[in-house]
Amino acid sequence: MDLEAEETADAAPLFAEFDTRQWPAWLGERNARVKDGGSAASRQARVRGYLGPAVILLFLIGPLQSALDADDLSGTGKALALADLVLYAAGFVLALRFGARASHRAKVAATGLLLLLGVGVPLTQQDMAQSVYLLYAIIVAGVLLPVRWSRRVGIGVAAALVAVSWIRDGSAEWTDALALVAVTFAVSALLMLNVTISRLRAANAVIAEFATTSERTRLARDLHDLLGHSLATITVKAGLIRRMIESDADGAATLAEARDVETLSRQAMSEVRAAVTGYHRISLDGELAGARDALRAAGIEADIPTTAGDLAPDLREAFAWVLREGVTNVIKHSGATHCRITVGPTHLEIHDDGRGAPGTPTSGNGLRGLADRLRPVHATLTTPPTPTGFTLRAEAS
Repeated sequence: MDLEAEETADAAPLFAEFDTRQWPAWLGERNARVKDGGSAASRQARVRGYLGPAVILLFLIGPLQSALDADDLSGTGKALALADLVLYAAGFVLALRFGARASHRAKVAATGLLLLLGVGVPLTQQDMAQSVYLLYAIIVAGVLLPVRWSRRVGIGVAAALVAVSWIRDGSAEWTDALALVAVTFAVSALLMLNVTISRLRAANAVIAEFATTSERTRLARDLHDLLGHSLATITVKAGLIRRMIESDADGAATLAEARDVETLSRQAMSEVRAAVTGYHRISLDGELAGARDALRAAGIEADIPTTAGDLAPDLREAFAWVLREGVTNVIKHSGATHCRITVGPTHLEIHDDGRGAPGTPTSGNGLRGLADRLRPVHATLTTPPTPTGFTLRAEAS
């Protein structure tokens, strides 16, 4: 067996298909959890680590009693049989308890030693019926070795039992041999089930982490889009109020603008709360009305339709976000004097006569967020070249 080549199976990706060359890791994971013996939970886990194998050893009471009651064994023979059973039981417990931390060569050596001690049980007692207790060595093989090796060990031992019993007694020990084969495949099945459960747990952890990251991304995107637009409009209106006060403008008009600022502030707080809870929805018709008001307050002439017209219903919410972000950028960055918004069955376009904007449609957090919002409705965000100003276009394919 090429142990160096087989060790590469240990580095298999977490969600790779199960490979029968994999070295079992279940005991390694358990031992890692109980390595620190300071806590009560660790001490309890260590006790369970010894108790499980010890309980299985209760089945060795049968060969122990046979050795003690055997009339055809001399005192030396009984001593050898008892010594072999003690070593076999101790080796079984130690292999299960500490074998996972050993090197691959040590695991192979431990399995081989247990097989020799297991063979010693029927030999020292001169009773082929005791061969069934080789199942302890087969369990160790299944726990410590890759599946394809442990199955070969189990089938090989069963075949040897059939052959030896046939040669020695003239009849094959089929029952015991089949029991050994059943134990072999049961242990390997448990190993594969353990691997599957471990990968499911790991997958659930990855899914939970992904969900958390996605929620953080959604919240950051919503807050950027909501507050960016609201704060830009509030800033523009606050500046307008200041200028109106400085120029001794009509008090009623100034009061109306101040009330708009208050309304926008309350709306922004409400939208932030809705974004945090994940239930925020916006209306394209409402955004069109808001864009008209925000552009007017910024002193930008607006050419905006009053409704979304015949725009497809499944596009309206995503395009409403595009409109909000696009108008915010016009107010904050463009220096434009005129803005035109058009809405068609599958597109929304925002054009201004300002200074334009460098970069690509995906540059900046706002536009990257818009691209993410448009992707589920199979729409794209582009910036078509124009002789003057800047154009932002969202269009469904």
